[in-house]
Amino acid sequence: MNDNPFSESIKTIIESDIFEYLELGALSDEEKTNMMENLIMALRSRIMLKIADLLEWQNPTLLEEFKALLNSDEAIEEDIHQFLTSNKINIDAITAEEAIILKAEVMGLKRNSTRR
Repeated sequence: MNDNPFSESIKTIIESDIFEYLELGALSDEEKTNMMENLIMALRSRIMLKIADLLEWQNPTLLEEFKALLNSDEAIEEDIHQFLTSNKINIDAITAEEAIILKAEVMGLKRNSTRR
């Protein structure tokens, strides 16, 4: 027996191709690429906001240190990952969570527009 009434809709969101779900299969490859770039930019923004919230909640000084690291000319991805890991920020989990939420929201917009 399934105790979670949302599990099927969550499964659909995770497994479905966003272009198929939104019935955008006829878009050109360039249009699909542009749409994906916009979604990725939105996702990156959401991830950064989540990280900022978590760091500020732990200690406002951590957020300032993170900003300084990001603005450093010498910062590399490894340094950023190490900083987050040492402060118990699981970037992979945040990325997965925010990607699913963004995809669900985009798919929800279509669902809401078809109800009208």
